Amino acid sequence: MTAPATALEGVLRARLCVEGGMIKSAQVAPRPTPPIKPLLKGRKLADAVRLLPRLFSLCGMAQTVAALGAAEMALALPVSAAQAAARLSFTLAETVQEHATRLLLDAPLALGEAPDAQAAKTIRRHVAGLAPLVSANDAWVKPGGGQLDPDRKELAEWLETLRRLVLTHLMAGSDVAGFAKASELERWAKKGGGAAARCMARIFQDQQASLGANATFLMGRLDSEFVRSALACDGGLDFARAPQNAGGFCLETGPLSRQYENPLIKDLHRQYGYGLAARYAARLIELSHAVTGIALSLPLLEAERVSADNPAGGDGEGLGVAEAARGRLFHWLRLRDGLVDDYRLLAPTEWNFHPDGAFAQGLKAVAAKDDEVAIRAAKLHGLALDPCVLLEIEVDYA
Repeated sequence: MTAPATALEGVLRARLCVEGGMIKSAQVAPRPTPPIKPLLKGRKLADAVRLLPRLFSLCGMAQTVAALGAAEMALALPVSAAQAAARLSFTLAETVQEHATRLLLDAPLALGEAPDAQAAKTIRRHVAGLAPLVSANDAWVKPGGGQLDPDRKELAEWLETLRRLVLTHLMAGSDVAGFAKASELERWAKKGGGAAARCMARIFQDQQASLGANATFLMGRLDSEFVRSALACDGGLDFARAPQNAGGFCLETGPLSRQYENPLIKDLHRQYGYGLAARYAARLIELSHAVTGIALSLPLLEAERVSADNPAGGDGEGLGVAEAARGRLFHWLRLRDGLVDDYRLLAPTEWNFHPDGAFAQGLKAVAAKDDEVAIRAAKLHGLALDPCVLLEIEVDYA
């Protein structure tokens, strides 16, 4: 991770048990649940929504969108197509930024390749310029929607620059989303046209394409009503710390769960399982799809003038959902007299790093002749799943 975890977000700790030259098990301790309720209880809804993204070091847009969705469900507030398009554009742009950071900075450092910090910085700075072109002073951050003033000419120029940055710095001139075979990805990687391509080449070269492959179910469709009910009844936060679906199964969420039907991912899965190659390829594919998604959303933006008043008070509860870069994010809240009475969230990290989830399952039987090899494998696999906090790893021997 390039961004340090805050005290609120905590730290993930994993203990690897090595026996006979391989990892026998990976024990993951669920991280302490962020104390959101004490920070928000008694606050006005609009104030709580604006405060939330500031409490976390990553994915501020997705946190905001999920919070708005929960508030609007609780108060039965309608949202216009233009407001929905603006929010989707912002979360997709944030996904581009986060995937670029992983592929240009974190993955190269973990794999022993040279990072491209300047390109990552350029993309981050460019993404930050989108929201002001749509809504000045974050006026959109309001339950029910806020004032929108899209500048179509500047948005078109912004989009073209984003497309060029992604194609140049991450795709090395070729749109990986158009590949259908693993052999195409390998040929692209061998050309080494950038940090992302070099990382993929190293994964194949070091025979690590299958590292982390496991049979954990991919999230796909998940009944939101089940999640709402589980969070609403989760007074002890057991579900939020170690979630499972209605059938009692752990799920993996993130780029792979969103792109598993892509022909390239299917071919990689056939040859290597859902390992490093499939997970990093899913990020590359998603970069291309995110740019396309933004391009389709921007024409839906319309100038909107809304009341400056805050939503009327009332009682209710609601669930908000956002597809963050790392996976599906859920926010649940309950209101009393228009003030926050309770607040809970379920982050992608809790699904992927569940004690019996994709991280733990993907390390079973991985060859590890010593501590260094075991820790490196765990870090590579963990980075591919991309926790939103620091991951600390210890090794024990049976």
